[in-house]
Formats: sequence, C-alpha cells, structure tokens
Amino acid sequence: MKPHWSEIYRCPADADVTGADAVADASSQSSLQDRTLSWSDNGKEGSLYDEAGTVAPDAALSDADRSAPDKTGDGHWPDDWRAQMANGDAKAARLLERYTSPDAVGKALMSAQHRIRSGELKLRPGPEATEEQLADWRLQHGIPETAKDYDVPILLDGKYEDLDEFGKASIDAFRGTFHELDMPPEHAEKIMSVANDVAVQQMERQAETDAIRQEGTEDSLRMDWGADYKKNIALNAQFMQDKLGDSWQSFVTARTPEGLRLADDPKFNKFINQMARSEGGTVLQTGETAAGHNVQARIEEIRKVMSTDYSKYKREGLDVEYSKLLEGRR
Repeated sequence: MKPHWSEIYRCPADADVTGADAVADASSQSSLQDRTLSWSDNGKEGSLYDEAGTVAPDAALSDADRSAPDKTGDGHWPDDWRAQMANGDAKAARLLERYTSPDAVGKALMSAQHRIRSGELKLRPGPEATEEQLADWRLQHGIPETAKDYDVPILLDGKYEDLDEFGKASIDAFRGTFHELDMPPEHAEKIMSVANDVAVQQMERQAETDAIRQEGTEDSLRMDWGADYKKNIALNAQFMQDKLGDSWQSFVTARTPEGLRLADDPKFNKFINQMARSEGGTVLQTGETAAGHNVQARIEEIRKVMSTDYSKYKREGLDVEYSKLLEGRR
C-alpha cells in the first residue's frame, strides 16, 4: 500500500541521516508533526476514516481489486441486466429492449411518475370504475363514446350502408376492437387505411390471376369448339339466365376450393353447354331478348354500374357477365 501523503511529508528525503542532520531534524520534527496533523486530520489522532469508524478505500481493496479496471457509468451493469429485471416476463423483456441501460429505465420511470403527478398523464380507470367515470375519461382523451362513432374509411371509398351483411360485420368488428382498446380515432383511421390498402392489393392480384385463367379457358374452348365458340358461350348464358334468373352471375363467379371461378373452368362450361343443348336451347342473337331483357340494354346497364359503383361491378360478377355479352355480340 502506498503511504498516505501526510506520511510522505513526515519522512525525511534521506532515510540515513546521521549526526548533526539528525539533531536538526529532531528539533523540527515536533513542528512538522503538528503541521501535518493540522493539514491532514485537523489536529486529531488517526485519519478521517478512523473517525468515521471505517478504513481508507485502499485498505479495503485486495491486490486483485486494485488491478481491476475502473467500472463506472453504464459499464458496471451486467450484460444480462434486462433478463434479470424481466425475471422471465416476456412482455417486460420486450419493453426493456427499448432502453440502453438500467439508468435509462429509471429516468423513464421518473418521467412517467412526474407526468402522472402533474396531471399531464391520466391513467385509464380500473375495472372497478363506473360507466360514468370511464365515459368521462374517454371524453377527456378524445375517444369516441361508442364503437359506432368511429368514422373509419370503407374499402374502395364505399359507404357503410351499401355494404352487404358480411361487409358490415367486418367493419363492426374493427370498430368494436378499436373501442375496446380505447384507440384514438386517428390511429383507428390509419389502421383501417392500411387494411384497405392490403385488401385492394389482394383484389388486384386475384383479378390478375382470374384474367390469366379466363384467357387460358377461352383458348382451350376455342380449340374444342372452333367456330361455334361464340354461339356456345351465348347459349350457356341464355340457359343459366332461364334457369337461375338474375342470380346466375353470382353462380358462375363462385369459386372452387382451389380458388378457380366456375366461369373459368373449361369442364364447367362444357357441362352447361351440354345441358343447354339437351333441352333444345337456341343461340341468342344480338338484339333478341333473354328472359325479358334486351342484350344491348343489359350491356348499357352493366356499363353504368361499372362507372358509378365499381365495387358492386366486381362483387356481383358483372365483369364476367359483361365479357360474355360482348362475346355473344361478335
């Protein structure tokens, strides 16, 4: 151990002093001792560590401790401090990943406590809260009073009242979840916008797939039917119109477990054609009526729906009917 600085001061520079030098030193030793005690210990025996009932820092350290590197700041925390603090709680572990050290966790905690005490952050009422207390908290935080009050965007810029039962149920499920989570309206709107974008992308991919399949089916039927292709397609449409009425478009757009529309299945088209011919069906010519509907009038009707309500045009399979009617006119 290195001597205390006061001990260095007390010792002569040359430990082998003799004779006159020793006598001279002895005469001044008492004065030096008094001065040293005065500077280092305020004139008291021992050191300030003795008075405090402990030992000097160096005295408490082993040789290994003295040679160890200094550990101050963030470096003194163990590498697995997050795991120790989380203590097996997965949610807590994910939360702790946001912080660089336990110091940062402590600062965040103090900041949150300050916000709560200052009234800046008002916690949601607990399970024992009354409906009035919960409603008041939601009002203060801009949360809609009921789930139906969430004004969220509808797919393809549609309107809620124009949706079918499945569509309305889907929107209601989203709204109910938003309200259950006390989600701010702007957050709910953003989530629905993203969900709608994903749905549109899926519809576009499905439309591309359907177009490819439809083209393949057309090529296959043209090879099998040759010059009768257009007549057979028109005959099929007339037969299904007679048997199923206006719901025939929904029928042919139904999908197999593999996702293939019936209208895009060559086997289905041939089956319908055989049934139509077995009942003596005749080819529908342009301008003739089919179950009370003029072909050209129906084409114009579909075009109007396509330009004013594209979602209905796709949803009800009018795109398929439109293609069939145009094929029949050629």
